Amino acid sequence: MPLLTELLSRLFQSNQVFTGESIIDKIMLQMSVEDCIYFIAVDNQQLQGKSPLECLYFIEKKFFKPKVFPKFKEEVQVWAELWFKKWKQRVKITSNPPPTKKRISPTKIKENIINQLIPTTIKQGELCGVKMISNLAVRLELTKTQQNLSDFQLLKRSEERVKELSRTTGPLIYIKLSKSFASQQKF
Repeated sequence: MPLLTELLSRLFQSNQVFTGESIIDKIMLQMSVEDCIYFIAVDNQQLQGKSPLECLYFIEKKFFKPKVFPKFKEEVQVWAELWFKKWKQRVKITSNPPPTKKRISPTKIKENIINQLIPTTIKQGELCGVKMISNLAVRLELTKTQQNLSDFQLLKRSEERVKELSRTTGPLIYIKLSKSFASQQKF
């Protein structure tokens, strides 16, 4: 298990956020690790343009050294508390997610635009599900716009959409579980 994953798991368990046993806990942990990597990458020039796996490797080499780890752990703990508040605000576990208006072909969603949008999403205060929210902003903009946009235009319009989304309250991410599975879980 990567060290960052282990650290976040221990922090969530010590704060009684989860036990680490249920599928919901595993989804939460996976999402928090990815979001933490993005959060650290935004403030670190050496990580710009790197894949999440490359960032994780860098984080573990740089911050899991005895001299810097205590300070890093404190910062991650503060981040994790803020992240969990956003999780409760932005994520809804359901067996019936709301219907989407119009499906966008995945080929229209350009990964590089979503990745460029992630820092804006974080700077707008969204810490939980940053890639999903960035993807949502691009999809909403593509749904709204009937014309072909350049990558630059799509990025700028999506940045404005992220700013609008960050001013809303309530769930932006719906995690769908089957009805039979959901009835066995305690929420």
